[in-house]
Amino acid sequence: MRRPHSSRRSAAIGTFAAFAHFYSGDGRAALAWGARVLEVVGTDDVLGKEIVGYSPRVAMLWSRTNAYLQLGRFAEAWPQLEEVARVAEASHELEIFTWQQYAWAALAYACGSSGAESALEHARRGVETAETLDNEHARTAAYTALGVAYLVGEQAAAARDALREAATIIRDQCANRAFLPLVLAHLAAAQLALGERAEAIASAREGIDLGRAGGCGYHEAQAQLVLAEALLATDDALPRAEIESALARAENLVEAIAARSLSPRILELRGRLAATIHRGAGSDRLLRDALELYRTIGATGHAQRLAKEIGA
Repeated sequence: MRRPHSSRRSAAIGTFAAFAHFYSGDGRAALAWGARVLEVVGTDDVLGKEIVGYSPRVAMLWSRTNAYLQLGRFAEAWPQLEEVARVAEASHELEIFTWQQYAWAALAYACGSSGAESALEHARRGVETAETLDNEHARTAAYTALGVAYLVGEQAAAARDALREAATIIRDQCANRAFLPLVLAHLAAAQLALGERAEAIASAREGIDLGRAGGCGYHEAQAQLVLAEALLATDDALPRAEIESALARAENLVEAIAARSLSPRILELRGRLAATIHRGAGSDRLLRDALELYRTIGATGHAQRLAKEIGA
């Protein structure tokens, strides 16, 4: 039986609110709006599609994955991600399939996953699909996914190139502009890994400015953390005040949107700052607190890395 037009309309429009909260980084609100849409559509993969051009149901399953990621609910994010992959392919939602490849890479990156080959395989499929679709929004997601997957695999030069491509598409085509702060945060991480510290600082600062202007709190927080890390990597006088300011801003943003996935990294960077200014005991406590939180949220790769480093 064909659903009333009001149901199709509410399902379609509800996705916009969920997407807005994805960009702001408020996973709680994204989950709430996604639940509203999913309640309307049930198991119908096409309800509302004629209005927005994509399946509201599949889009909200994708949104829920990202919300779990941002909230640090990784144990729930992984099975949700697999469900999105299954439903997107079964319903031939190819554009959402490219978004899903970004979520796959982003979750692997957040967890510090060692599954680099798997992340790269997914990202490459996303790029192939986006190029077939000839869709600029899909390309931005796909090349961002590829760059993040290369970061997971510690292939910084390839990550930098893919993320530059994503940024170029966004700038030249005015496609998915709200994604740019996120792309710049990851680009800064790749540049820093390559020893391009000045470039990393510039990218992070641009990401911060764009994120703040656009209300993209999660993405701004990511850029603030890369900025703090880049500022720590100096052979000159330590810009302590600027590092503390970046970490404080990131912490305030994270608290406002409950973005627990970034909380252990804030603790880790505070620990590294304390170590740099010769506060050994304080540094050890902060790093152990970061380790405990990595373990709590399921960021197993980061937990293993940090545990090995501090002998815990």
